[in-house]
Amino acid sequence: MTEKPSDLSSDVVIVDGLQESYLPAIAVLYDEAFSAKFSWAISSKERRIQLWSELIRAEQVIGAVSDSELLGVLLYSLPSSSGWRREGAIRSIFKSLLLSEALRTLLVFALFEKASPKSHLYVEAISVSSKARGLGVGSMLLDAASKRSRLTKLQGLQLRVILENPRAKALYERAGFATIKTELAGPFGKLIGLSGADLMQRDFIENRADK
Repeated sequence: MTEKPSDLSSDVVIVDGLQESYLPAIAVLYDEAFSAKFSWAISSKERRIQLWSELIRAEQVIGAVSDSELLGVLLYSLPSSSGWRREGAIRSIFKSLLLSEALRTLLVFALFEKASPKSHLYVEAISVSSKARGLGVGSMLLDAASKRSRLTKLQGLQLRVILENPRAKALYERAGFATIKTELAGPFGKLIGLSGADLMQRDFIENRADK
């Protein structure tokens, strides 16, 4: 059994805006975090990863890198730019997938992918490699996202956590996020075993109503 290096986090470099060459590794980490959401739509892991490589915009991914290895990613959207390649997205979905998979994938996106807020940086996804979990990489990524939010004159961060993942919700609550709305998926959500999501928000202190 391999031990995690206790000083791994000290070697991590946070990069806001990754190069296109990282897209395959970004796609693998994204799929590790969200396969439960999309495996109903796309059973093949290889096809899912290929699709993420085509849809994710690397320049809006914050990466945690150590010795050129990608240990964690945070995909974000801003009011002015999405973390997803919107242009040609539907064409890529139908080109990469079987017809039944493409239709199911569009349904999942319709249920859980919402318009970016106008006042906050929206965290589309965050995923940390298993070898780097528990070492503060997730917090480093969120801190970098907060820095980006401040630089773009926004008020903080927003993200969604599916109701079936209370552990993730608890982690975000400890990081200062609070639930502002619960969104139910309705009858279509039952098809994929997901009932809905909590919309969570972390405001900068100067913008909080309870400061």
